[in-house]
Amino acid sequence: MAKLSPEPVFLGLLEAQTSYGYHLLDQFRSTEQLGRIWNLGTSQLYVILKRLEREELIEGREESRPDAPMRTVYWLTDRGRQQLYAWLNEPEPSASSRNIRTEFLSRLYIADMLGQPTGPIIDSQVAACRRHRASLYADPDTQIGRVAGLALELRRRELDLILDWLETCRRPQRATPASNPARGTDTRSTLDNDGSTHGSR
Repeated sequence: MAKLSPEPVFLGLLEAQTSYGYHLLDQFRSTEQLGRIWNLGTSQLYVILKRLEREELIEGREESRPDAPMRTVYWLTDRGRQQLYAWLNEPEPSASSRNIRTEFLSRLYIADMLGQPTGPIIDSQVAACRRHRASLYADPDTQIGRVAGLALELRRRELDLILDWLETCRRPQRATPASNPARGTDTRSTLDNDGSTHGSR
């Protein structure tokens, strides 16, 4: 299974404004921002920043402050900007539930932050889900086992729900109160030490 990484999200945050590590981390931890999508640790954040810098997608400069430790301020390069907009305009996104609740929502968040239209992002995701759903009905006469049939039916119904939900993404959303964390379920993507996801809980 392909790993997910928040690297494009970092590029989007740095396109919005230059920033430093702990400020970026705050955005990933805040439930008002990316905290319901990603679960990012401090060490993972700096691994990702170093990798993006090594790939010349971002640049950083140490900055001194009176009565405070040095910190590194990061900004986006032209190469990073090209990669960011290629990611935002991905024509064939994955139709997997994991990618939708992580990458798709991240695309919407960054597009909103940058004042970019979200309609094309939603359209591409809808088209990908419809293609995948059609493929699940491609051979109705094929004989499969009972459990395999149940798994197939579950995925079909899941895609129906996702397609309905994607249409709600077009509507302006009002702020809503956070649910009781004692009753909620953590569905954020958990990262490996290299800054990539290995799944969601």
